[in-house]
Amino acid sequence: NKNTVIMRIGSIDYHLLSEKEQSVLELSLIEISKTIKYPLQFFSTTEFIDTSEIINEIKKHINSQENRKLFNYGNNIINHLSKMMDDRNFYIRKNYVVISCMGNIEKAKVELQNIYDTLRFNLMNARIGLTILEDFEIIELLHRELNKNTTTKIESLLEKGGMELYVKGIKKRAE
Repeated sequence: NKNTVIMRIGSIDYHLLSEKEQSVLELSLIEISKTIKYPLQFFSTTEFIDTSEIINEIKKHINSQENRKLFNYGNNIINHLSKMMDDRNFYIRKNYVVISCMGNIEKAKVELQNIYDTLRFNLMNARIGLTILEDFEIIELLHRELNKNTTTKIESLLEKGGMELYVKGIKKRAE
């Protein structure tokens, strides 16, 4: 009967804020802390920068380019992005909030949605974004955390039937 929601929370560099912005942030965090009545966990992770999607996008556009200078420029950008990804010295930090509540699923959905709405509103005042992760994003997060040193994409695993390895429970109806 434990229901959980995972939310991606934007990050903010407190020391780069003005005194007024720091004060607004502090007040927003105080207001948030007053409204939370369920267990709350913060989770932070780092991941390598993946430039493969943008590289494929650039390749798609420069191949149709007749202008030689634009073609060469696109190739230079591709080489730079490839080196950045191969270097493995560039990371992205991502932060998450995990909130759980007990009870039947319908009541929990409403309660978790209310918590999300309240958090989102208060964090918006501090200019911090908040989004609920979809099922695929949760699978992707777990895959990245459990397989830190792999470059395998979750999409390719799913396409090859990776989820078929998992046993799924069957809900029994109350009679």
